[in-house]
Amino acid sequence: MAAKKSPLGKIIIAAALLGLLIVSAPIIFAIASAPFMWDGNCTENSRAVALARSLSQEQLVSLNTRILELSEEYPYSTLTDNSNPTIPEDLKYLNARYIKLSSDDGYVVLAKCNVSVGVILFFEPSRDGWDTIKLRWDTPTNKSPAGSEILWTEPH
Repeated sequence: MAAKKSPLGKIIIAAALLGLLIVSAPIIFAIASAPFMWDGNCTENSRAVALARSLSQEQLVSLNTRILELSEEYPYSTLTDNSNPTIPEDLKYLNARYIKLSSDDGYVVLAKCNVSVGVILFFEPSRDGWDTIKLRWDTPTNKSPAGSEILWTEPH
């Protein structure tokens, strides 16, 4: 003779399954949306590296000045298209994912391939008598090496 499940048992099982779905929904969403959240290429031959390398020396001087001004105006802030403050209109041509500012420097994330890997412009104010803009690229695998180069430097 087969045992019958009581209605209370069915309710408990349904509640447990609903609870499991609610708890796991953010994880399922994160896994499903991950391919759409990250850029596909953060290597030296990426579009973001090409864009950074295409900036003229005059553009780099202006960009350095602007990022350092923003660091003073919004210390310890992250600027995105949806934040307050947002990425300023005069920097939209970079197509940056975000701009991270501290009290005296900052960096611009041009591409992001996972949590810790991307194409980034670092703005370093004078610590040794030279202001510097450094480009760094990386990949989430060992297939292509990480690298960096100084795009601009000027005595301060």
